[in-house]
Amino acid sequence: MIFASGAVAGRTAKDATSTIPIVCLTGDLVEPGLVQSLASPGGNVTGISILTAEASAKRLELLKQLVPALERVAAFYNVADPTAALSLKPTEAAAKKLQLTVEALGVRGESDFGNAFAAAMQARVQAIALTSNPLFDIAGRQIAELALQNKLATISFANTFPKVGGLASYGPDILASYRHAAYFISRILNGARPTELPVEQPTKFSLGINLNTARTLDIQVPDILLASADEVIE
Repeated sequence: MIFASGAVAGRTAKDATSTIPIVCLTGDLVEPGLVQSLASPGGNVTGISILTAEASAKRLELLKQLVPALERVAAFYNVADPTAALSLKPTEAAAKKLQLTVEALGVRGESDFGNAFAAAMQARVQAIALTSNPLFDIAGRQIAELALQNKLATISFANTFPKVGGLASYGPDILASYRHAAYFISRILNGARPTELPVEQPTKFSLGINLNTARTLDIQVPDILLASADEVIE
């Protein structure tokens, strides 16, 4: 069997075989055609879908709470990710309600972040919202360092982000989702077919805040956010 992290890896695996079972963890499995539906995958792929439109919009609302004077935000997305629009669209919709301007900036790899931050600064943004993609989790430390250098507030979907110096995160427990993927692998290795295993979604979302980073950026974290945060890094 094959385990794929991200829609790009899942799509590559599915294009390579229609018979070998594939367990994929990504933002959405339906939009890129990995499965027919969440309830009935209908092929050789199943797994965990970690992206929700509500979470993307919530991250923008949190940025507004952290930076009350916020007017312009850059949304980083992976150009190669076919599910990127599932994060961008609700972010842009939330921006209209919050009267914010969103600058969508695409990257393809870790070497692109320097230019992406330069473009963000040229666009006079005050914060960065990271869309849900493994690239932004892998490069979390690099992004956090660049954000501090450029004095930009940043929020990610990955709860690992504040631990490596990022300002905030809101989303599912990524490590727990990877661990839960073992459930699908075990079922398949014991004879179940992917089509018999509905795609699952996280039921709990957590808020993480790095107070050290907030102080460095001269951000006063509202008490209501500190009280509701699942993890606060002093």
